[in-house]
Amino acid sequence: MSKREDIRITKSKRDLRNALTEMMLTTPFEKITVGEICEKAMVNRMTFYKHYADKYELMNDLLLKIKQSIKTRIEISSPSASIENNTMEFTFALVDAIVEECLDRKQFLMAVHNSELVLTMISTTIEKTVGDLMGEYGKNYRFKYNINLLSSAVTGAASFLIRNWLFHYPEDTKDKFLTNIKEFCKSLFDSKILFA
Repeated sequence: MSKREDIRITKSKRDLRNALTEMMLTTPFEKITVGEICEKAMVNRMTFYKHYADKYELMNDLLLKIKQSIKTRIEISSPSASIENNTMEFTFALVDAIVEECLDRKQFLMAVHNSELVLTMISTTIEKTVGDLMGEYGKNYRFKYNINLLSSAVTGAASFLIRNWLFHYPEDTKDKFLTNIKEFCKSLFDSKILFA
């Protein structure tokens, strides 16, 4: 019995996330109501509130699913990549996975690029993830600077570069963009500017 319930919960959450994502292609997040999300997902409000306190918690769940998708991409494409054993290989696998995820969600990203609230939520999720990863890096390398400062800088730079590429240089191929980013990462890493 509990297995069936788990499947229903999974499907309801998936349908709510998909409805929000689809709605955000045409409507700013701030103007979307819980009622509209429920109607689009064909889920009643009581079910919505069983899983989420509000639309912001649903958005957070959506961002966590995206984060999980990036992690899964890394595990599939580079199963041997790890921060502990090969930091650079892991960094490159992470960059590849993020760029692939952004390409898959390009319409969504283009739709939300004017929403300061959504961009802040995305940046906060990314910054936390980068901070956690840099904490892992810190086990092997001693940073010159505070990890929170570094994760903010890396997050800001990466977000800007990816959005700038997606919105302003679509003629540049993914491979060309990745090559430039990887060369930059390698130069930054090799320069030892970040490490004590």
